[in-house]
Amino acid sequence: MYRPTSGLDSPRFVGIRTFMRLPLITDVSGCDAFIVGIPFDTGASYRVGSRFAPEAIRSISAMIRAYHPFHKFDIFDRINVADVGDLAVVPGYAESSLNRITQQLLDLLEQSQGGVPIALGGDHTIVLPELRAQVAYRKQPIAVVHFDSHSDTWDEYWGEKYTHGTMYRRAVEEGLIDTAHSIQVGLHGSAYDDNDWAQSRTLGFATLTLRESLDVGIPATVARIRERVGDAPVYLSLDIDVVDPAYAPGTGTPEVGGYTTIQMQDTLRALGGLNYVGFDLVEVLPQYDGPGQITSLLAANLCWEFLALTALRPS
Repeated sequence: MYRPTSGLDSPRFVGIRTFMRLPLITDVSGCDAFIVGIPFDTGASYRVGSRFAPEAIRSISAMIRAYHPFHKFDIFDRINVADVGDLAVVPGYAESSLNRITQQLLDLLEQSQGGVPIALGGDHTIVLPELRAQVAYRKQPIAVVHFDSHSDTWDEYWGEKYTHGTMYRRAVEEGLIDTAHSIQVGLHGSAYDDNDWAQSRTLGFATLTLRESLDVGIPATVARIRERVGDAPVYLSLDIDVVDPAYAPGTGTPEVGGYTTIQMQDTLRALGGLNYVGFDLVEVLPQYDGPGQITSLLAANLCWEFLALTALRPS
């Protein structure tokens, strides 16, 4: 079994930076889950720089220990996890990068026989090749739980079809998403017009805006997500801008308001037992981070929650 190097055995500042100091490997055939960086940010519409997020998240993740006090287990006693490094991308060329990401992820899924990828973005465009790879491997559409300030269901930006604001529409058009079991959670901020969130519902998603979520509370939010997903295979995608920029300033399109750190943790911790097939954490921009690397630290800890959710999957 692969395990992180403990801070009790070696100081955290020692060694090559992998996620939680896990082994760096290329053969995932024995892995239940694997960490993979996707340093692509050509799809960004405002600030760029999330190509540097996998490095930043890995670096600060050295602070995280293996035992999860809320769930009361050592994650790595339950699942075998390693870090496979970063996928190759083509900076400045969206479609070429998306094709390469799809093939590399598909290779990893086949090699691991359906191991769960935890992807460190990168901008949110990467969810499209992630879903392409999942559907190519599983031969069926995948449900999506999407935490975000934005719906990311616009048709195009400046005549371009492949950006971080259009990929969920592309994924629906390509038949990748089981929309009947999918939900977008945390939508908030300014909008172009009344259609910004309505277009998601037209495409088949359920939506739960941030205000609706806070009005009903976190337990009811979790219940809504669970009811929507059911036992469908599900991909969880989390844009860090769903968290209030007071807690996560290092992102490309920040929106005032958002979940607090503890609300985001509580939500994820209550979502155990779903049939997860993959996760991503996207839109961290280290160069806009606040003091103490707070956005990268939050991102690393949310990915730790993803590992716990992987360990809680039904047999």
